[in-house]
Amino acid sequence: MSLKKILFACVLLAFATANLQSQSINSAIVPMYAKGNPGDSLNKARVPLFIWAEITGLTASSTYRYGVRAVKEGQDGATSRGAANQLFLHQSSSNTYTTSYSMSKSGQHDSFTTDANGKYAGWFGLELTGNARFTDGNYCKVRILLNDGAGGTSETHYLTTSDSIKCLDFSTTSGSGCTGVFSHSLATDKNFAFLYDNTTGSGRPLSIALIEQDGFDYRNNKTAATFYKNNVDSISGAWGTVIPNDLANGVRRIENHKLSDGTLFHANTDADGIWTTGSVSTVNQTGGATAIQISVTDAPLIPTNPVVSFANASAQVNENGTSVTVDVTLSNPDANATSVDVVVTGGTATGGSDYTYSTTTVTFPASSTATQTVTINITDDAAVEGTETIILGLQNATNSATVGTISAETVTIVDNDAPSVSFDKTSATVNENAGTISLDVNILNPDPTKATTVEVVVSGGTATSGSDYSYSTATLTFPAGSSAKQTATLTIIDDTLVEGSELLIFMLQNANNSAGYVNAYDTLTITDNDFNPPALSFSVDTSSVLEGATVTILVNITGPLATATTIEVVLGTGSTAVAGADYTFSSTILTFPAGSSASQNVSIPTLTNNMVQTNKTLVLKLQNPTNKGTIGKAQHTLTIKENGINGIAEVATKYGVQVYPNPAKEQVVVSANQSMNGLKVFSLDGRIVYQENRKAEIYTIPAQQLASGFYLVSFEINGQLVVQKLAVK
Repeated sequence: MSLKKILFACVLLAFATANLQSQSINSAIVPMYAKGNPGDSLNKARVPLFIWAEITGLTASSTYRYGVRAVKEGQDGATSRGAANQLFLHQSSSNTYTTSYSMSKSGQHDSFTTDANGKYAGWFGLELTGNARFTDGNYCKVRILLNDGAGGTSETHYLTTSDSIKCLDFSTTSGSGCTGVFSHSLATDKNFAFLYDNTTGSGRPLSIALIEQDGFDYRNNKTAATFYKNNVDSISGAWGTVIPNDLANGVRRIENHKLSDGTLFHANTDADGIWTTGSVSTVNQTGGATAIQISVTDAPLIPTNPVVSFANASAQVNENGTSVTVDVTLSNPDANATSVDVVVTGGTATGGSDYTYSTTTVTFPASSTATQTVTINITDDAAVEGTETIILGLQNATNSATVGTISAETVTIVDNDAPSVSFDKTSATVNENAGTISLDVNILNPDPTKATTVEVVVSGGTATSGSDYSYSTATLTFPAGSSAKQTATLTIIDDTLVEGSELLIFMLQNANNSAGYVNAYDTLTITDNDFNPPALSFSVDTSSVLEGATVTILVNITGPLATATTIEVVLGTGSTAVAGADYTFSSTILTFPAGSSASQNVSIPTLTNNMVQTNKTLVLKLQNPTNKGTIGKAQHTLTIKENGINGIAEVATKYGVQVYPNPAKEQVVVSANQSMNGLKVFSLDGRIVYQENRKAEIYTIPAQQLASGFYLVSFEINGQLVVQKLAVK
């Protein structure tokens, strides 16, 4: 052989050796525990286990044969085949099961195809056998055996998980072994259930279970655990696995992960591991092979209430655009129709002169998610009035539906009587190491004869010029007749300080040609790449509401992270209000989206009991934040004020109380035959809209300053409370 050929062969061998060493399990989700086996001849107590793994370093766009085995930690060598039966999981066909392994025999291995980067990510399943490797208390690791990716019939790569699994046998003894657990959820078949001993889903799952039915009849497996064959296999939505008997926290979170990509779809939690329906305890269980069942009511693993929402948070229409259509969506429909009112809640445009619209009720038929629409007719007038807005909201949803994250939509009417300038985006989020950032500004209705200029300035925010960013006011010029966008630029400074997310607010100002503004503000969130836990807090310590109204209590977050943060709002101690009699509320979990500093809220309907009684208090508490969050104002006290309308009618009669005219349009006179001690006018949501602190026998209320609707007028005579209703036209 020539020297040239020898050198070429050496190069190929070196490349092949380097390539062989590069294959690895890049990341994996491996359960902490699995059902081991005692090694007896019958061995009729097996429960399958599953992992999610991402394999890298393979040949791009190639098909690999693979097998799934388990090896004993500290015993089996790097090329040991280990032991275990195999479960092959398929997206669009039935799963398969085999008790034998071979790279050359059909049915005793499976295959997958890598992507263009030589990567594959997916689920792998196996069943620990009676092999001594899997004796109770031993630790094993999952090993994926691969061929060469070119049709080879023997294994070439031995890839092993870094995390190990503790093998447990069924036991009725406290502190050792394991107990079976199962449920009949509403989740999609062939997804996977993750069990955790915490409510946040942090760390490794206790165990991972397949959500049946998967197409393989495991009930005919004579070695399978009885509870699995009878209560899980081939039952749609069912899942079953094991938990250790030594589990002080119990199972506190159950997640539904997708078969397609392993991502989390939905989760249900329980604060103490004792699941509500049937008081099923998962804490330090000793049931062994007698499995416990968690109710589908407690862990459906899918959202259960219908959710109505606007399809978009904003829309834009030219003044001469005739009309604009607003879409309303529904998710999680059930067997009943769902309706919701689309109402105007605010804005700068005037109904009747700038647009025509009245409250519209949209109805989603039973089981339908078809989008419903409402139409707003736009009036094209000749007034130069700049950009105006219409803010729509969703109210009075039926069928126990809740309002989703897009609870309001702002319709912007762009005046066609003058140019309008607008930021291309109203908000954006960038990492601290983003470098140079562009701020794009658009123009509508450009002046055909004159250029339009506008300044882009920093108007506020928490970021500091010179240390967090570098920017000077930019003047942008739109040439006459041109609609081409113009751009201002700034530089983000990547420092090493732990400072949390910071805001930078830009504003458009000093536009010429009488130009108006559409989106005049652009809020840039700079996400800190130096980790600091978020801080969560009630916005205020106390609030009050008149009984019968619904109160909204805000919870704030500072320093949001790149992942969502959650916190529980629960009842605290010291409340005097009674659930069901004075208010309606149960514990809830608030979710702050990734990177968002927007406050979340808790809505509490209070109840009118038509009795004269003292004010009641409701104490709320924040607990269990995720992302290692800290809590500032942890407690909020809500005072529910007694209105006592029905119970004090005799007091009003006794003192000759009169409220006239009623209904009123301009002024309202309140009089009595004795001196009244101060006067307050409440809206029905508990806000004080008018107040006088003096004593008098006659008060005059300026009704023309109040919006049309109903109000409550409150005052005292000789220490006795009087409340009267007032209608304003």
